[in-house]
Amino acid sequence: MAANSIIGGTGNNMFSPKAVTDAQKAQGYAQATREQALAIAVRMVEHLYD
Repeated sequence: MAANSIIGGTGNNMFSPKAVTDAQKAQGYAQATREQALAIAVRMVEHLYD
């Protein structure tokens, strides 16, 4: 998905797939917002029709 510019990561070419500590879980770390999820879905559909 990154190679097709659908997602870009969290900085320094890194991804944050899951919260690993209780502090990260409390902060909502690595959880997509509704806006982020929508952007991913739109980019995926656009990529299908390129």
